Amino acid sequence: MSGISLAIIFLLTLCSYQNLRGLYAGQLGLLVGFLLAASLLALLRNRPLIAGTLMALTMIKRRRWWLLATLYLFL
Repeated sequence: MSGISLAIIFLLTLCSYQNLRGLYAGQLGLLVGFLLAASLLALLRNRPLIAGTLMALTMIKRRRWWLLATLYLFL
C-alpha cells in the first residue's frame, strides 16, 4: 500500500462515529492503542529508547500496564 492509501484509511478510521464519540467523552483507549502499536513497532525496528518512552506514555491507562510489561519481558 502506498502512503496516501494508508493516510486515507487512518483518517477514515479516526473520523468514524464511534471513535469521535469516544474522543469527545474523554476516553483514552484510542490514544493508548496507538501508543502501544507505535511502541511495538519501535521495538521491532530496534529502537528501544523510543519504544520505552512510548510504553511509559501508555501508563495513563493504569489497568493494562502489567499485561504490557509481561509482554515486553517475553520479547
